[in-house]
Amino acid sequence: MSEPLFRLVASKTHEVDRADALRMAHRHASLPESPTERDLDRKHVEKLTDRFKGGLMIPCCWATVKFQGRVYRINGHHSSEGMLAAGEALPPRVVIHFDEYEIDEPEGMAVLFRQFDGRLSMRDSADVAGAYQGLVPELEGITRATGKLGVEGIDWHLRVIEEVPVRSGDDKYSMFLVPVYYPFLHWLSGVISVKTPELKRTSIIGAMYETFLKSESGAVDFWSAVARGGLTDDDAPATVLSRGLVEIKETKGQPPPKPGQIYAQCIKAWNAFRSGEKLRSLVYNLKKGLPVAAA
Repeated sequence: MSEPLFRLVASKTHEVDRADALRMAHRHASLPESPTERDLDRKHVEKLTDRFKGGLMIPCCWATVKFQGRVYRINGHHSSEGMLAAGEALPPRVVIHFDEYEIDEPEGMAVLFRQFDGRLSMRDSADVAGAYQGLVPELEGITRATGKLGVEGIDWHLRVIEEVPVRSGDDKYSMFLVPVYYPFLHWLSGVISVKTPELKRTSIIGAMYETFLKSESGAVDFWSAVARGGLTDDDAPATVLSRGLVEIKETKGQPPPKPGQIYAQCIKAWNAFRSGEKLRSLVYNLKKGLPVAAA
């Protein structure tokens, strides 16, 4: 059996009066947030505050984690903020359950974060991805949405194109801890934006990753042009691909092409770009297998 990634070192349930509860809430809310913690959602805090004021308060479950001599808050941010907002409207007696953990490696923090109530507490895949991404200072400046999309695209590429074993479910987000992917993720964050919704498909990100591996400088030129809507030449591969991806995004009432087909279209356009050829159509026959990207 492998060593656990986190250890429970103390656990205690406190029943305290309102004043002590507010002091505990202030102390907990003021702790350094763990890199895995979700962004504070003010609407969620407001809902909790309304419940507390309405007498619908149940015991709060808070937790901290100690790493490299420093204690971080890892659970209970929203409820502690909600208690502070409720103030004197809290019940006269408050129950708080408090757990203290220790870890030796950063990944233990992400794994611990995933244990708190799971999806029942609205911890969806975006929260889990953000937890792993938050552990990596080298990824600062990349939005969590783009980071998640990037890892999912790399995961798709590994599974479908390279056909190598990958971690399943939310475990795939541990790829945030692999430095070899950081250059691609940083580059991707400069291409993906609110103005490029047509690029936000895992198979397209997988194609971007494949081209990035083949030629980083070529991928920069090609995908930057695709993101801008192409070039002035209607037959330029970047223009044809941009137009095709926008059409897929905007077509309503019918299912989009399968991921493999979209990937093939991207690589067909890339290959034309690398060979300096014009491109008149994105049509590709998948019966021939997926195309091989040009170097």
